[in-house]
Amino acid sequence: MVNENSLKISCFDSVAYEPPKWLCKPYFPIGKLTLVQGDPGTGKTAFMCKMAALTSTGGKFLNNEVARGNVLILSTEDDCSTLRGRIEAGGGDLTKCFFLEESYAVTFTHPDLQRVIEQVQPKLVVFDPIQSFFGADINTNLSNQTRPILAYLAQVANENECAIVLLAHMAKAKEGKSNVLRALGSVDIPGAARSVLQIGRNPSDNEHCVVAHVKSSNARKGESFTYTIGERGGVTIGEYAGFKMTVSFDPFYHKTEMELKGQISHKLEIGADPL
Repeated sequence: MVNENSLKISCFDSVAYEPPKWLCKPYFPIGKLTLVQGDPGTGKTAFMCKMAALTSTGGKFLNNEVARGNVLILSTEDDCSTLRGRIEAGGGDLTKCFFLEESYAVTFTHPDLQRVIEQVQPKLVVFDPIQSFFGADINTNLSNQTRPILAYLAQVANENECAIVLLAHMAKAKEGKSNVLRALGSVDIPGAARSVLQIGRNPSDNEHCVVAHVKSSNARKGESFTYTIGERGGVTIGEYAGFKMTVSFDPFYHKTEMELKGQISHKLEIGADPL
């Protein structure tokens, strides 16, 4: 059906339902964007190097299967030697993990990016950090500038049947602001992502990083979990896997607390501002 303005109208009964595909359910959907956000120093890149290692071998993440395939990493923060060390320490197959040289010269709309992804045929693509790839002429605080780019990137993920993961630094917490909206830049950045993971360090035990699945559009949110970072940046996941996490703000003491409930309960303070 075509209306008088030449815009095509279709009926939903003409569209076949396709269940979501997963790199690792429910955290990393295939054909869509995932946002991993956290403060600097929380181990976001190390965590994604572990996911790269698991993808390259088809391993298990917590109790979930990880689809096996190639990995492509674009990073402007860590050199290739450091990334190799982290992937190798995570048990990855280096012959299936690729990086793009001179990533600093690439934007999401670079004319050769699609060609590179088609050549590598990855199951997982990582951009680290997201702010480096919009381009100097894009104001990342403006939704009308970021949304078309992210829509295009989601299309690239869909056409190439890969999971695209965007790593983001977080803005300072403000009272009443959702955890999902903590990434620096426009609210359309977490809005465009179908899955959002938030990472922070446990201030009571700085060796442990805590991950909360704060948004999931295609499945129920996954359980929170922790990980530790060892030699060469190798990550061990799930030492406290399966706990339930609640976050609350105490306005009297002006602090935010996280309570982890498993076989035992453990409270920890995670900041002087509400999440």
